[in-house]
Amino acid sequence: MEIEMQYLLNNISRINEAGHSHIHIYHKIILMHIAYTMKMESTASLVRSYLRDNPEITNYLKNGIINISALARQIMKLNNITDFEATVAAIKRFKNSPGDFKLKMLDKSHLEMASNVSVISIKKSYSNMKLISSVISSNRRLNNVTMLDSGNLFSIIGDAETIRILWNSVPSEEVTDKLDGVGELTIISSDDIIHTGGYVNFITSLLYQTNINILHMMSFYNNTIIILDKADLTRAFTIISAKILEQ
Repeated sequence: MEIEMQYLLNNISRINEAGHSHIHIYHKIILMHIAYTMKMESTASLVRSYLRDNPEITNYLKNGIINISALARQIMKLNNITDFEATVAAIKRFKNSPGDFKLKMLDKSHLEMASNVSVISIKKSYSNMKLISSVISSNRRLNNVTMLDSGNLFSIIGDAETIRILWNSVPSEEVTDKLDGVGELTIISSDDIIHTGGYVNFITSLLYQTNINILHMMSFYNNTIIILDKADLTRAFTIISAKILEQ
């Protein structure tokens, strides 16, 4: 508001010097106010878009470990913004805004983890689908597996024994990949998650910031399944659990 008032006062002086009538001055002030507001809103929108697209920077900003002036200059450079003060103001508003909706979604989530999990990827075909279904049903393994149709592949996550049976049942040339002894982290969220943009990006950024590699990731309805190296499983569980407890 201080920036806006100074902007208007400066322009009122210039209008008076030009000899305009009071009515003209009033109209000019209104138009300048509209133009200024539109400019501020445009700058704020660009700042919000940048910060939402860069969750790691947003995290540093929220935790007070980033230089706001330097960040403002970076955003201005990338988005052709010319108003430094408006950019800084927009960053500060974003920083001090209420808790992120994605964090609130985590508050409604719970975690499950499993170690010594195996994953097998099999070429997609009707014959392979029948074979997979036959193995799972004949061995009564339905509760032991998660199956995903991923484009040209069937990816199956399961316990070591189930995946071993599949490995021995499917022709080797039909198997594209197999991982053994990995960890599975499952985030089960509320139904609201399907309407929350950027949620998966938020989760992956938490792991990226701590150098945890994701081997496979699947997200459908209110479940997010992450396959990790077993050595990273407990650390990933702790990081996401900590975010849940923050809420």
